[in-house]
Amino acid sequence: MDRWSVEESQHGELLNRFLAEAGVPTSEKWQAEARAKIPWLYTIGNFLADHACKPFGKHFHGAHMVWGTINEVTTLQGYRRLSELARHPVLETLLGAIMQEESIHSSFYWNMARVKLSQAKFSRDLARFIISRFWTPVGQGAKPETETNYVIATLFRGQTGLEFFDRTVESRVARLPGFAGFKALTERLAPIVQG
Repeated sequence: MDRWSVEESQHGELLNRFLAEAGVPTSEKWQAEARAKIPWLYTIGNFLADHACKPFGKHFHGAHMVWGTINEVTTLQGYRRLSELARHPVLETLLGAIMQEESIHSSFYWNMARVKLSQAKFSRDLARFIISRFWTPVGQGAKPETETNYVIATLFRGQTGLEFFDRTVESRVARLPGFAGFKALTERLAPIVQG
């Protein structure tokens, strides 16, 4: 987790520097500014969610790892789509390196989810219920839904983008114990990318 924390911050710094070098106005204090914009309801919601999960004890770990898997794999594939769509040689190199690290992150979460979900049927059922009912795209809540929907619609636009998402994200989740036939993620994104 320490490695993940450091690398995610570095990814943001590198992308911010790329934008600055490309002439896009950026701020050296972008992280502090982004944190300041996080709604207080989001922070309170996370606090309450942490406490609401405690009664489930070890059975909740599977859901947490599946959620992390989805976010990491989505981020990885989002970077892949950005690289394909932008076709910028410097950005392709930068994103290639970031994707290598994101691949390690997603593998960690996926393997931990697989282990935790294989331990008990209740863990699998709980994880599937939580993901089906409460999952939101990475960043949503900390950022307005309109912003996350814009990113999703840009990266996974139309039927081709939705099929890419289904093939590279949803199918990976569906290989986890208890998630066979799972389609809730693609169903959640369909109105955004096809709208």
